[in-house]
Amino acid sequence: MDVGIKTLRTIRYLKFRQILWRLIYFFRRGIGPSAKRLSGLNLNIPRVNFFPDVPRQLESGTLRFTIHHQSVDFGHEMNWSDQQHGRLWNYHLQYLDFLLDENLSVAERQALLDDISIWIRSGRLELEPYPVSLRIVNTLLFAIKYPDHFTAVAKKILLDQTGYLLDHPEYHIDGNHLIENALALRMMACCIEDQELSRRSSILLRECLNEQILPDGTHVERSLGYHAVLLQRMLILYEMMPETWEDRIAMSHAISAMSSCLNYYDHQLRFVPCFGDSIRSARGNYSGLIQQAEKLGIPVNECEPKDSGYRILKNRHFELMVNAGDIMPPWQPGHAHADMLSFEVAVNGIQFIADAGVSTYKEGVQRNYERSTAAHNTVSIGVHDQSEMWASFRVARRAKCNIICSEAHQLYASVRHYGTNQRTHKRKFILDSDQCVIIDEVTANKSMPRCASFHFHPQLRDVIGQLEDHTLQVGEVRIQWDGATRVEFTEGTFALDFNKTVKSVCLRIWFEFELKTVFYV
Repeated sequence: MDVGIKTLRTIRYLKFRQILWRLIYFFRRGIGPSAKRLSGLNLNIPRVNFFPDVPRQLESGTLRFTIHHQSVDFGHEMNWSDQQHGRLWNYHLQYLDFLLDENLSVAERQALLDDISIWIRSGRLELEPYPVSLRIVNTLLFAIKYPDHFTAVAKKILLDQTGYLLDHPEYHIDGNHLIENALALRMMACCIEDQELSRRSSILLRECLNEQILPDGTHVERSLGYHAVLLQRMLILYEMMPETWEDRIAMSHAISAMSSCLNYYDHQLRFVPCFGDSIRSARGNYSGLIQQAEKLGIPVNECEPKDSGYRILKNRHFELMVNAGDIMPPWQPGHAHADMLSFEVAVNGIQFIADAGVSTYKEGVQRNYERSTAAHNTVSIGVHDQSEMWASFRVARRAKCNIICSEAHQLYASVRHYGTNQRTHKRKFILDSDQCVIIDEVTANKSMPRCASFHFHPQLRDVIGQLEDHTLQVGEVRIQWDGATRVEFTEGTFALDFNKTVKSVCLRIWFEFELKTVFYV
């Protein structure tokens, strides 16, 4: 019953198109995957000079893959459907990132590409639009780099997958999945003279750019990790596109805005902000993406991206980033967390208070915790999260955030938590020369406990002192809490990457009406 109610509360935010396509895919089950047969069979592979860096996955001379810190040794025969480490692990196996790994011989990579092509041709590997999209991109880049090793079977399967993807766009999911579909199809349209592919891929790409890139250049899901990955793919496509294509102009504008957004964060912060589903290791070479945009003649600025809801406050000691935005987009909240008015702060260049991060997408206790309000540096009211988080990627009833005042060294905002009971949290951040002040006010039923969480970066474990009179010394920083009724140290987890966590220290501060936190340097 509870799941059914949450499902209805989630569905109300979906687009009609998402619901329609879910029904289409449901009724397609059991009749086999349809696929458009492409009219153009001659692949004209364009030249590209920008190749992304890829993680090391495969040990040369073996079939031992390590993805997200989990390994599988396939021995002498690949199993492209292997899911012993879950669906996400298998997705990354199917992306074929290793095709761009210069540590492997070209012959090894070619053999694996041919092997998965045979699996696809025989029907042993079930096709899914998202891994197909990324597989198309990596296969194309391999063909560009090593044309003499791009075999006939790989070429045939590349064309077949393109036809499949054209008939299976992920309208039901939308978000980063749909734009990845569009980018892959548009890349193939650069290689094949097929009018329908060209027309439909252009329409889909324009729709995605209009809907998913906010005016300030932020990707609509507000995850800087996914933002960077999408920008990387867009840069590759832009280099492929003929100059005569009309949507090349729209691509140029989108890349300029996204690069400028990334440039701002890269210059303003010395740490990696991890709001929502952002992986610390995903920061990668942000400057490399920005440089590539500039090489292509695309202007890159450094403008504060205010549409994102993120705000940065800085002075000579403190670098503070605050999440003061809503769950976005409403129709695809899969990578959102219950983390409104959460913050991360560095003191004198050393990250101090940090988000717990993300270590898994697998449904379960850890995923539930990492999406919860308690896993973030904000205030919990009662026993419920700010928003009604459920499953791995679902959000039912949502909190609402409102920025009251935003200035260079001050931010004042409020969050109305979900539910019929009035639960409102107001938080004010103030920076002066030697202090960072945070003031929390809560309006709620008196019986509901108020708890502010402070997650310390693991690098501080050995310098966290003893709590005395609601005052704590952490290295060169002294923290004082006024209004606290109870203080408790707890042990938490800090995600370095998928399936890689370390222990951290969290301080829970209970209060009744108002809590004042002051960081002194």
